[in-house]
Amino acid sequence: ASLVASAKYVVELFLRASTDGSYASFASADLKVDFTVPSGASGHIGTPNSQVSGEFNAIGSNAQVNLLAHESFRHVVAYVETGGSAGTLQFRWAQWGATAVNTTLDVGSHMIVRRVA
Repeated sequence: ASLVASAKYVVELFLRASTDGSYASFASADLKVDFTVPSGASGHIGTPNSQVSGEFNAIGSNAQVNLLAHESFRHVVAYVETGGSAGTLQFRWAQWGATAVNTTLDVGSHMIVRRVA
């Protein structure tokens, strides 16, 4: 998503994840998410659910939220405030641990970016 300079944004992610199509095997792979932001931007990323590692981490230093494996659907929220530079907000995700199965984000996962000031 493109962000303008000197603005404030709320970002919501609705993530549906699985491992090779099986929600039962998700427990061994886990999922981690973060954002890249324009130079000089700041903010926080986290989830309303307390079952995460790194709840409401600072954005800007590749901070990440690790989503626990026993759940296959997550609501992740972020607040981003840009500085003097416009740029791109990029969502990144990866499998947390090496396993025999692959973690995937499924159809229905989406991101909503709203400028609030």
